[in-house]
Amino acid sequence: MDHFQPWTVRFVVSISVKWDRPRKTVMLSQTTLIDKLIFQFGQRDAAPISLPMDPGLKLRQANCDELTLEEKKQITNLLYCS
Repeated sequence: MDHFQPWTVRFVVSISVKWDRPRKTVMLSQTTLIDKLIFQFGQRDAAPISLPMDPGLKLRQANCDELTLEEKKQITNLLYCS
């Protein structure tokens, strides 16, 4: 059983906090948030894969003036902010 003290943080902004005072460790977990996102975006049957970026890849912000109307529509429909 967890040793609970009333002033101990247990959950912060979708991050679970577990304290192990005898070992002097803290464990952070976002399992609840990850599960919510998997359900929200219909990925319950998806399998994890490793997809690393190319070493040295430089990302940059898109210049909206250079995008076609179709590209602008595609970007508008992306759920990045979700």
